[in-house]
Amino acid sequence: MNPKQIILVEWTVRRTRTQRAAIAADFYDRLFAAHPELHAMFPADTDEQAEKFAAELDAIVGAMRHSPTLVTRASLLGARHDRYGVTPSHYAAAGAALLGALAAALGPAWTPTVEEAWRCAFDLVAEEMMAGASAREPVSSRAAHFPQT
Repeated sequence: MNPKQIILVEWTVRRTRTQRAAIAADFYDRLFAAHPELHAMFPADTDEQAEKFAAELDAIVGAMRHSPTLVTRASLLGARHDRYGVTPSHYAAAGAALLGALAAALGPAWTPTVEEAWRCAFDLVAEEMMAGASAREPVSSRAAHFPQT
């Protein structure tokens, strides 16, 4: 991710702050509609899960300007998700659901440039989550791979 993409991602988070619960609910609706088999991985009542999702999204976006924090947070999140049974194929499904929910929330403000910034952000975080899940290498050695802004 480049600094301009980070700014765009941060801007969309600020712009949609009051819609966070609706975005999280839309994310789960999209995820389960496209992949109903994933519903079994979640509690029946996803309201609490949606709150956790929204808080984690805020925290991850807030860490994007500090690579070591982002790497650590995403790696630990990935290790946790691995214990829940999340596989690499689930990340693509989650990415599509997230981008769809954000696009719906932003409406006309969801431009190709904003979409690309979010795609890069999601790919970056998903890569670190999968690395954390597989523990391929220590978190601290991966942090150097990200540009500082």
